[in-house]
Amino acid sequence: MAVETVKDNVVPIKEEEHIYDSLEDLVAGDRPIKVQYKKIDGFEPNKKMRIGSVTAGEMIEWQEANQSEDPRVKQEGGLRLIAQSLVGPEPDNKRYASGNNLKKSVALFRTFRHSVTERILEDILDLNEIKVKGRSAKKTEEDVKKD
Repeated sequence: MAVETVKDNVVPIKEEEHIYDSLEDLVAGDRPIKVQYKKIDGFEPNKKMRIGSVTAGEMIEWQEANQSEDPRVKQEGGLRLIAQSLVGPEPDNKRYASGNNLKKSVALFRTFRHSVTERILEDILDLNEIKVKGRSAKKTEEDVKKD
């Protein structure tokens, strides 16, 4: 009977792979905090807007709101995520909403058609590579026209 040793199960690290020595090394290096941007259909036909990826903290806030039993909390969480994601043109990529402006943006988005905010939220989740159980696949333009 052959006996496996721990040494037999060790996968060698390729020389070109780098393992961070410390948290400081990880933070100082090129890490996945670079914002990704995407141009999407805007709030009105034939108008485009830009969204940027959000932080892990912003996604956690959205997920917590999305798990609430209160529909108003869920809705506000989605509208907040939209506001946090909207960015201006390059090269500044300035976030439209922050601080008190975030609250004003959420209040404004409450007046928009639900189908439009839902489509934009789907684009944001797609950009941030978030899959949500129970959510349908992103709507096509034809589906949105039916709304």
